[in-house]
Amino acid sequence: MTRRAKEQRLKRLEQKRAAESPEEVERRIKWNLLLQQIDAPARPRTLSAPQILSWNSSHAVVGAAGKFELPVRIECDAAELSYSFDTKEMDIEFSIVLEQEGATGTRLPPTFVVFPTRCASHETTVRGCHSIKGPGTAKLVWDNEYSWINSKQLSYHVDLMQKAAAASATSPQALLESELHVRQRISASKNATYDNLQTNCAKRAAAIVALEQQIEELQRQVAHERDLAQLEAIEAEKVGREVDVLAAELAALSWRTLPAATFPHVLSFCPPDDLKRWFVADMLIFRSHLTKC
Repeated sequence: MTRRAKEQRLKRLEQKRAAESPEEVERRIKWNLLLQQIDAPARPRTLSAPQILSWNSSHAVVGAAGKFELPVRIECDAAELSYSFDTKEMDIEFSIVLEQEGATGTRLPPTFVVFPTRCASHETTVRGCHSIKGPGTAKLVWDNEYSWINSKQLSYHVDLMQKAAAASATSPQALLESELHVRQRISASKNATYDNLQTNCAKRAAAIVALEQQIEELQRQVAHERDLAQLEAIEAEKVGREVDVLAAELAALSWRTLPAATFPHVLSFCPPDDLKRWFVADMLIFRSHLTKC
């Protein structure tokens, strides 16, 4: 491509962009960003390390006829709870109670993960590990209510391992497949709409042509009727004049059919104004008749 051709192409491109609507400009920008994301190199997938929370104590005291509770909040759907504990002197009763939450956030009836058990924790360290479904709260309970006199010194270590939520970054290949699928579906819908509109446009065009032909025929008929009306008006005016002449002639002839003696008697019944108009209009006829009388 020559330099002049490149300049002309850039000029046409600038003119086209200058004529773009705000919606077209926004769509073009989003399209360029999408292509950049699709064409970007794929990032190596990294697995996030599980989230571990810990609780420790070496001098917790469980009073006589009392209990010690450690609530552990679970935010994810699945977690692993591990624990170890021992007492300085004498045994203690241990249990784990799980209070789960429903889909709407309501609390479900509590269930035992570990049923109440008397543990010889003063002789050996008690250990355990359990898989727990969340979300909810797991409550570790050390119960000393059965001992009304002696308190217990408790040491414990609790770990809660929750897997962190996976990163929601979409790979370029997945983005490409998703956008391709979306646009294929939109394209099929738009093509069907376009075909329907094209069919409707063809029907409208045919209807317009038929109506225009009807209008032309009606205009031709109107022009023909207008010409006939003009000719008939001229003919009517001509015939009207002839009718007037014939009426005058008939009147003159009718007067002449009267007997001479009756004529003055008939005129005596006419009002003066009618006689005057009659004399002016038919003076010659009247004079001729009077002469004969």
